[in-house]
Amino acid sequence: MKTKKIRLFTNKNNEKYLFQSSSCSRFAYNWALIESDNYFKQNHSTISESDLRKKFTIYKKQVGNEWMNDKFINNNVFKQGIRDYCSARNRYFKKLSNKPKIKKKRNDHLSFYVDVEQVKIEGNRLYIPSVGYFEYSGYKLNAYHRYIKNGKTYHFGEKPKSVRVTYDGIHWNMSLVYEDNIVKTKLNNKIIGIDLGLKTFATICIRDLDKHKRKYKQFKSLKEDYKKLSSRKKRIDRKISKNIKNLKKGGTIQSNNYKKLLKKRIKYNHKISNIQENNINQVINYLVKSKPKKIIIEDLNVKGMMKNKRLAKWISFNQFYNFKSKLQYKCNLYGIELVVADRFYPSSKLCSKCHTKKEFLSLSERTFICPSCGYTIDRDKNAALNLSRYLIT
Repeated sequence: MKTKKIRLFTNKNNEKYLFQSSSCSRFAYNWALIESDNYFKQNHSTISESDLRKKFTIYKKQVGNEWMNDKFINNNVFKQGIRDYCSARNRYFKKLSNKPKIKKKRNDHLSFYVDVEQVKIEGNRLYIPSVGYFEYSGYKLNAYHRYIKNGKTYHFGEKPKSVRVTYDGIHWNMSLVYEDNIVKTKLNNKIIGIDLGLKTFATICIRDLDKHKRKYKQFKSLKEDYKKLSSRKKRIDRKISKNIKNLKKGGTIQSNNYKKLLKKRIKYNHKISNIQENNINQVINYLVKSKPKKIIIEDLNVKGMMKNKRLAKWISFNQFYNFKSKLQYKCNLYGIELVVADRFYPSSKLCSKCHTKKEFLSLSERTFICPSCGYTIDRDKNAALNLSRYLIT
């Protein structure tokens, strides 16, 4: 699957209906969460998604809930809100995420589902059901619409698998998921080992089995860029906290200057997340262009590493899980084999020359010195080389 994210150009009129749809999706999610918890307390079992939707249909018909039948609110928005809660609950049961919580009203984290069957894409504009037409920028999308002829339904153009509208606090965006075919590429006889770290984000060792040569490539972590942006963001945070103190003293907080400060803070949050996202994309692009037959990556215990208070901030900034998931997608797309080494494989402690294991190696030791043969090499390069030889030597 491939996701294409585009930006929607909105005005005050249609933006109102986008906020309305996202609020309805949040309402359905919270309603499903409360109803599911109450059902579990009474019956000691989990209610299914179909039963939740049947209950919600009855709930919509009750007195006082007439607003749910507004013509500018698509019925699929409520359905997907319940479906989103059920998928979050299933992830919690599989121990893949934390327990679902009530969604609070936040203007920088809004989204809702759009029915694929009712979407229309025409040139440089598209249609969102129950909301209207929007111009967009970003990817150039292929034309698509559904039509009925002689009682049969036909689809013109490339049909997306799913469509979702999100709000990042500044702009409205739409994500469209399409099927992506495997790219046929001629792979060479190279094996790549990747060692992930904090100071150096990725140390790559490329072993060419035909020429019996190896080369290294290191990508630095963008910690310094993060520090510059976070220091600027702190100044805005102090100004926002002053407005909150004035509110407690009886002042007003909904001033235009306060709203500008909130938007500035959101912009800095986007910049901070985007610098590391761009770094990850550059590393993966370099790996794919090498066209290796196999890539070997270590299996990091990120939850265990996050318990270290001194390192937790930089571990979360480096987004190791995001890097692994994106690399997995690219490997599947180009037919490259991705191997995840055993979590207890001592890639940093093994000597890449005589394969002797060093019993103790502290984080402060950036140079590996073999206790047996005296071989000296950079710690990260040694780990990357050992990973490139994983299950081979």
